[in-house]
Amino acid sequence: MLLLPPLVGNDVSLLPFLKEHVTDAYLCWLNDPEVVRYTEARFTHHTREDAEAYVEACNRPANARLWRIVVDGAHVGNLRLSNIDMYHRRAYVALIIGSKDHRGRGIGTKAINLVAHYGFEELGLHKLCAGIYANHLASRRALRCANRPAGPCGATGRPRRELRSSMASLRRSYRLRCSGGDPGKGDA
Repeated sequence: MLLLPPLVGNDVSLLPFLKEHVTDAYLCWLNDPEVVRYTEARFTHHTREDAEAYVEACNRPANARLWRIVVDGAHVGNLRLSNIDMYHRRAYVALIIGSKDHRGRGIGTKAINLVAHYGFEELGLHKLCAGIYANHLASRRALRCANRPAGPCGATGRPRRELRSSMASLRRSYRLRCSGGDPGKGDA
């Protein structure tokens, strides 16, 4: 199992997500249609066993990472870095804010900034991408506030309801933006 480093910002932290972190509250998020409506998790009912197997699977491969998004000691969401391709120096980011009380507070933006710092500075990636639905305004806002445009990432021929967003195409532009700043701050 890959042991992940904690990624700590001013008021948002990304902490390793282990099997023992699968709680009743987490299962409620996964089975709440409002929480998962913009995710692939919406297509199935999730049991504790399924969720624990997913967490363990995400912690095994070298090409994925899974963190809990933690605010004031509370697990409020998850962030996954997946399809890490060291040859092409790119990866995909997915996140969910499960706690309804913590939405709209810039937590997603801060989590994206933390993982961008980790991806670019620690893993040496050059590009991070996220797939979002065009009508998922919170995700679009989080990407925009993290200074990563939510727009088409190449001509894919995908339906307009889904956008492939290039979060930060160049590591150099990230470094210029973040020079001297805390990667966990964000603008939100």
